[in-house]
Amino acid sequence: MKSATVLVGLMFFVVIGIIFIYVTHISDNVANEMLYSNEINKSKREEEPVSSPISQDNQKPGEYTSYSSDKLTSDKKNVIFFAAGWCPSCKQLDDNIKANLGNIPSNVNILKADYDLERELKVKYGVTLQHTLVEVDANGNLLKKIVGLYNLYTLDGVLSQLI
Repeated sequence: MKSATVLVGLMFFVVIGIIFIYVTHISDNVANEMLYSNEINKSKREEEPVSSPISQDNQKPGEYTSYSSDKLTSDKKNVIFFAAGWCPSCKQLDDNIKANLGNIPSNVNILKADYDLERELKVKYGVTLQHTLVEVDANGNLLKKIVGLYNLYTLDGVLSQLI
């Protein structure tokens, strides 16, 4: 009986240790992702003048569609939204963008990429967490990257951070 109690206690500490290692690993990934995206955004902010994200003309609104490399254009700002169907915050942003399609500036092209299926694309841009948005040029070169932690649950939040 005593050995069974010791075995249960030992198993308890092993499970707690595994959970601790897992949580530590996840938090390190989040911290590294935030640090990396801040470094990219900082360097781009120093290079580019800040401009208003909202187009004031009466042109057709920007687009929100599924990702395909042939949809990257040189006449628009291309934003790839890595979304997972199982992610509540991804769904919230997706729903908000769909509800505000008319508010997408005419010079913005938002492309939704499936986080679970677009493995090569995730590697290319260093995406390790769903609800990540990256701005790329027409050739697919990374310009800016941000992980959806703060105010990236609305179209306005995305535009204020990325465009």
